[in-house]
Amino acid sequence: MNPESILGTAFAAFLNSLWQSAAIALAAWAALRFLPRMNVRVNAATRCAVWWAVLAAVVLLPMAPQPETRPQPGTRYVAPQATLSESASESAPLSVRATPATPRQIKPPATSSIATPVARPLQITAGAGLLAVFAIWAMFSLFRVAQIIRSYRYLRGIKQRSHAVSPEQLVNFNYWLLACGIDRTARLLISSEIVSPMAVGFRRPAVIVPETLMHEFTEEELDHVLLHELAHIARYDDWTNLFARLIGALLPVHPVAVWLVKRIEQEREVACDDWVVAMTGQARPYAAS
Repeated sequence: MNPESILGTAFAAFLNSLWQSAAIALAAWAALRFLPRMNVRVNAATRCAVWWAVLAAVVLLPMAPQPETRPQPGTRYVAPQATLSESASESAPLSVRATPATPRQIKPPATSSIATPVARPLQITAGAGLLAVFAIWAMFSLFRVAQIIRSYRYLRGIKQRSHAVSPEQLVNFNYWLLACGIDRTARLLISSEIVSPMAVGFRRPAVIVPETLMHEFTEEELDHVLLHELAHIARYDDWTNLFARLIGALLPVHPVAVWLVKRIEQEREVACDDWVVAMTGQARPYAAS
């Protein structure tokens, strides 16, 4: 199979799985929407896991084998038959004449006289149009990969240029690390280059706080901010965010995949908020922070 045929098969599998992906996403959305009305509480962490499962199904659907088209029953072939012809003379030898095989249609039952249309998967042949689609797809994918690399280098630079906090400011941070049972070693850093707190990874995660925030917030408000960023570290959101962005780069024009990545990002933030409230038991003060 040449590369163009492989490309056509892959693109046809992508198009054939679009309606299935949309159906699965719609079913999951409807279930999450109507379960609370049936007094079934679904928190943000569960919703995020559901969207991850749907995204995995969307990625795997194009690789699923397509059903094969089998010939319809009703036709069989008759083996060649030999006929004997007698000569007018008794001394003439017998001759054998073979008749060619001819297909003979079997009369279908009266109930199946109407043919039923069969839905067949979409097939795409190689051509200039297919190569143009692939070029556009590759262009969007490379742009997304470039964004990931640029974001990684930016965050790594911010972490390298940040400085550690004083031991007094580190007391509460270490306390929450132990109290929340976070099994990852994290650092608390201060930066004058950012305007909002952030959690960065991957192997040596850190919570970076704007320098002005350390002086403007009260101790309770600062704890809320630190806990939210620690929730990202505890949930390994740095790694899952990277995976989601890579899937977005692999399927940049897949409408269902793009929508699912957005849903995962929203539910991830809400899950961290729920995590902070569960740890502190202070919903209103946290909302005010």
